[in-house]
Amino acid sequence: MNVRTIYIILFMAALATTVSAQMVNNHVESFEPEEEGRTEVGSCLQSPYHLIDSTNLTENPKEDKIFYVVDQRAEYPGGNVELLKCVSHNIIYPEKAYEEGVEGRVAVSFVVEKSGWISNVRVERSSYPHLEEEAVRVVESIPKRFTPAKVGGEIVRSRFVLPVSFRLDNPIVIYNRGYSYELKKDYAKALECYRRGSELGSAQCQSRLGYFYYMGYEVEKNYEEVEKWSRKAALQGDELAQFLLGVCYLNGYSVQVNNEEGVRWIKKAAEQGLNEAMYSLALCYQTAFVVSKDMETAIEWYYKATLNGSDAAARELIKLAEQGYASAQYNLGKCYIGYQKILLNHEKMAKWFKKSANQGYAKAQFALGECYFYGVGVDQSFKEAVKWYRKAALQGYGLAQFVLGECYAKGKGVKKNEDEAVKWFIESDKHDFFRANRFIEGFAKKGNEKAIEYLGW
Repeated sequence: MNVRTIYIILFMAALATTVSAQMVNNHVESFEPEEEGRTEVGSCLQSPYHLIDSTNLTENPKEDKIFYVVDQRAEYPGGNVELLKCVSHNIIYPEKAYEEGVEGRVAVSFVVEKSGWISNVRVERSSYPHLEEEAVRVVESIPKRFTPAKVGGEIVRSRFVLPVSFRLDNPIVIYNRGYSYELKKDYAKALECYRRGSELGSAQCQSRLGYFYYMGYEVEKNYEEVEKWSRKAALQGDELAQFLLGVCYLNGYSVQVNNEEGVRWIKKAAEQGLNEAMYSLALCYQTAFVVSKDMETAIEWYYKATLNGSDAAARELIKLAEQGYASAQYNLGKCYIGYQKILLNHEKMAKWFKKSANQGYAKAQFALGECYFYGVGVDQSFKEAVKWYRKAALQGYGLAQFVLGECYAKGKGVKKNEDEAVKWFIESDKHDFFRANRFIEGFAKKGNEKAIEYLGW
């Protein structure tokens, strides 16, 4: 696979977005409020792998022997520690067992197929029947493939036994149960779980408890409690708690107003991908509220939040693009690249890239060049691609310089010219584009004087 092929794959995949199709396509003026909270129950099970029927990926499983004793055991990515962590983080305590105060362990076995997927999940031993169904559910939802077992160096099917523990004092179990109540809007039971988990030191429970005091769910609003529990969880790295603590500092809730400290905590939450934090941080930079006005930084955070599915951020990104901000137009164009089930509209992508490129935005000029080179959203034209590559290259954009050099080397859109190719490869190398030096060496070996002189050979 050559460099150009690799680049276009990265170009199309890395810029994929989760922006709402209705939001961007129709430029909707009103939005539903974003649902509060996070969907952390089953967070490690969000991989699409668990949606695949593993029995369809095996090699005639009925004809293959299942080994109980092997030379090399099947292994989960990250080992048994990660496997047990994945399982324990996703247990939702069965209602009856929880009410009766039942704890115990269920030994669940399954077959690790040659493909690495699991099948034939079954209970081997159980201390309480009401725990069995949940144990099987959690194991069946394991999201990643194992490295299959081996016997005599050959990959084989093997039986794997995994103990699933149910403990009422497990903070993760308490949090998952509390959050399941919260999703059902049974805030009283959720609050009970969060209080219990908070006392056990669970950052997730402490974060939700602070949030309940902030919102007044089944308790009186109390900013002292918000600050207390948010700080405990924030220091453990919980993003919602970091955001709430930042809000406390910006508004003087139970602490003295400290804008710098407020922005610091909100930025920590934004860097972990919390939509509310990313949107709020962007708004701070856009409005010069508590920080110096910086539209480029504001647009970048609106874009990141849009990628994460925030309609509110998408609305602001569209508004700024329509107001003529080149970087907003470029980032809005990226939202239309499309990936898997995500929004796909290459014509609109090219349209916004062109608006930004015409304002001299180098990244957009290069992106528009790619559109023309591959005929994505526009009619294919190597000549037009070179035109936009050159504009970006002249602004010192290293990737554009490299691609322009490649066009000269191959005669794509321009007359083949080795010296021009080397010239642009050298410029790209000066901007630390990692591929350029290898191409310069290639030309030097062929005797190109510019390449030899640059390398000092």
